[in-house]
Amino acid sequence: MDRLPIQVRVIGSGAAHAAGPSGSTTDRESHMPRHRTSIHALLFCITAVTSCSAEVDPASTDSDEETRPHGQQGPDAASLERRAAFIATVQRQASSAYNVSLNTAGARAGVSALNPAHGLVSEFTSAGVAVTRESSVSAGRITMKLARYGCEGELVPLDVAAEPRGSNNRVELRHLARSAGLSVTEWYLNGPLGLEQGFSLDSPPPCRRDGEGKVELEIALGGDLSPELSEDGQSVALLDEAGAAVLRYADLVVQDARGSVLPAEIKLSDASLSIVVDDTGAAYPLEVDPLIATEQHVLYASNAASNDGFGWSVAISGNTAVVGSLDAEAAYVFVRNGASWTQAAVLTPSDGLPGDRFGASVAIDGDTIVVGTFSYPANHGAAYVFARSGNVWQEQQKLVAQDNPRRDNWFGYAVAISGSTIMVGAPYDSGLTHDGPGAAYIFARSGAAWAQQAKLVPSTDTFDQGSTVALDGDTAATGGECDDGVDFNAGWDRPCQVHVFARAGSTWSEQAVLYPPIGATPHYRFGASLSLSAETLAVGTTVYDERGPDRTAAVVFARSEGAWTQQAMLYRNEVDTPDYGGWGRSASVAVSGDRLILGGSHDGGQGPRIFARTGGVWTPQSKVESSTWNTWDVRVALSGDTLIAGTWADGVRGEGAGAAHVFQVKEVLPAHLVGARAFVEHAADTPFVLDTPDTNRFATPSSINWTNFTGTTQGASLFALSLLHEDPTLTTSILRGWWGSTSPTSTSLYGHVVAGNHFKRISKIGDILPGDLLVINYTDGGSGHTAIVDAYPTAIAPAIEPVVSGTTQYSLRVIDSTSTAHGCATDPSTGDTRWVPADPTKPCRGGSTDGGAGRGTMRLYAISPGQANAGDLTGYSWSLTPSSAYFPQTGARPHAIGRLVR
Repeated sequence: MDRLPIQVRVIGSGAAHAAGPSGSTTDRESHMPRHRTSIHALLFCITAVTSCSAEVDPASTDSDEETRPHGQQGPDAASLERRAAFIATVQRQASSAYNVSLNTAGARAGVSALNPAHGLVSEFTSAGVAVTRESSVSAGRITMKLARYGCEGELVPLDVAAEPRGSNNRVELRHLARSAGLSVTEWYLNGPLGLEQGFSLDSPPPCRRDGEGKVELEIALGGDLSPELSEDGQSVALLDEAGAAVLRYADLVVQDARGSVLPAEIKLSDASLSIVVDDTGAAYPLEVDPLIATEQHVLYASNAASNDGFGWSVAISGNTAVVGSLDAEAAYVFVRNGASWTQAAVLTPSDGLPGDRFGASVAIDGDTIVVGTFSYPANHGAAYVFARSGNVWQEQQKLVAQDNPRRDNWFGYAVAISGSTIMVGAPYDSGLTHDGPGAAYIFARSGAAWAQQAKLVPSTDTFDQGSTVALDGDTAATGGECDDGVDFNAGWDRPCQVHVFARAGSTWSEQAVLYPPIGATPHYRFGASLSLSAETLAVGTTVYDERGPDRTAAVVFARSEGAWTQQAMLYRNEVDTPDYGGWGRSASVAVSGDRLILGGSHDGGQGPRIFARTGGVWTPQSKVESSTWNTWDVRVALSGDTLIAGTWADGVRGEGAGAAHVFQVKEVLPAHLVGARAFVEHAADTPFVLDTPDTNRFATPSSINWTNFTGTTQGASLFALSLLHEDPTLTTSILRGWWGSTSPTSTSLYGHVVAGNHFKRISKIGDILPGDLLVINYTDGGSGHTAIVDAYPTAIAPAIEPVVSGTTQYSLRVIDSTSTAHGCATDPSTGDTRWVPADPTKPCRGGSTDGGAGRGTMRLYAISPGQANAGDLTGYSWSLTPSSAYFPQTGARPHAIGRLVR
């Protein structure tokens, strides 16, 4: 039979197919035959890195037609194709800083390469490659050598490779197995996404020519890191002596010339790693293309220099991060593609002057970035707004205070943004020294223009308010650089305060004044950092005795019915650390939903601390550890499950050059999602089998027996019953006070989400987290539908009918209770667990729904990237089945997504 060319891609932490030495595709292809199959195996990128009535889809054809929801042969194949194209472009455009150097000294000639983006030093000889991660504390080292090639159980040893050849950012080694007539070209590309490793296989091994089987490449491993295979066989973590993941070998994808995804997996033995591919129907040559990656990602400025202070300020929103570099007077934008972060832009002001301190503060929300600057010694400043169009960031507007823009108030010292509102702190307002009360300014956007809406001035005797600011929706908070216990300097011994303001319409008024708690330790630096998330405010605090022990802490306040009360006092370290009366300490906080990160200054060598809230109780989860960073002063920001930590004192790129570290934080699940998952996973119903009697039913009255996981539910009641069961701090009387019922209908919940009554409404696809509610209002009859988001939304490509112009479709896995399944069950990852096929051999040709609680997949539509209001939700479809009806927000069945807040 004729064989078609294949591409096999394994993409990890951001890299894959790349071009040849000169950066052009033509040069790359000159090394290879015209037709080829490529295995882009592992992007091994060494960097530093460390969620009712019967609900019916009237247009659904689930029971009438057998379909494949995504129109592809493997999960996320289209997104992996786009990812490979992205990687190829980035690696092709590598600057001369990534070029290799020839080494002629010593007994064995070789080639070396420095990777400035990831801190890698790579050494190539005929014996293989050794990659060392640069580090200010310790280094991890991995060696790799292509040892054997062939079929499973019939591997052929490869002869010693020829001496490596290097040109521009590419290195090649040629391997032969003369006895078997095989040749393999091993190649490397050094680029911004890491060190990309590849293998070009000229022909199939003899054992593969005459029948079924799988092709295997065996790579011998060495160095001081231990490999650990993931449960799904798709990635390998490389661990240091302490068991921490330092590097990662991951994201295996195999693809042929038609774009079909082929089965592939990774296997481990004692001292080797194998890539195994089912190449049935493939045409040779094959190309294996790995990249080296880490569990932890470190961001450096592309033009890093000593004393830049990169990481002085950090902010993150979805897949975009911005890092301020105080003394370089710039802000750097990084974009995540898959698991890789790449510098996308360097922001500077159009009218900047030396000494402006541009980058002293940064904030981001979606496609808008705000960068604050305060001039020294002139003591005036501004805030610059940058907007993204496509992949380009442009300065949109310079913000200054209306009341004397040249006033010595340090306007721009702190900034925050939430949607169409920007907040700018001016801590020296009303004074040249630390004796003014300080203020904060609010700007609102209309179209593309920003205008000052209000000036927030504290009502009490205080100073330096606006040194720290926080903003979320219609709530704002200001804090000051204060000390309530030491007469260190005139004006510094006033009580510390945090002022909270609320907006009604376009009018802002002070809602509360918050003070540090009264405890055994009398002194606080309270308000040195602030973070707001819905009804939760975290206040960074240093707790100390004069000239005695210190502790960094976060004081957490929660709002209920407009009143703020202290909910918790959280400490970063379990013991006091000696210092000088708190002056050597600072605290940095970030809160999002039920997760809080507490960073700050060096505290016994500890990294940031993670806390999680269940009900109203906060408990410590873990510390964010890294062997590569300087913990002197860690600035933190949080978006979903992604943490960015700025370390401006980091010295890897030069003394004080700075760095920023990106981590994936363990998911903290809301109580109702925990309960709903437990019920679905333990319910007596067997997927795809109609139970008699049915022990998990869609019916009323609603009730769950949590002992044996049986019961009757509808969409909204599954949410309420799970919430009450898992959160011991909630009672039926509390829910009745919130929503007028212990189990409100979906229509009622829709109204509460829209009104913001104990819900924060989510309007952008990138902000959806597991545990959010998708609530549909059936204005054409019925009581609506409620579904609990079970996983992050995933883009669908190619789009499924019906296609709506200007929108991108997303697959959304949900848990709900319904009498109508969300599509059939050909693919367990997207199918509905309640679907019962009439004929198991044709699972989507006829069947029925075993109604009740279960998992299914809905389809969301959002405005496509590059357009105005990109990411805004526009509508939904009941399932992934083609022709499943599209319901726009302006139609008879609008939806709202809400996040429960207390």
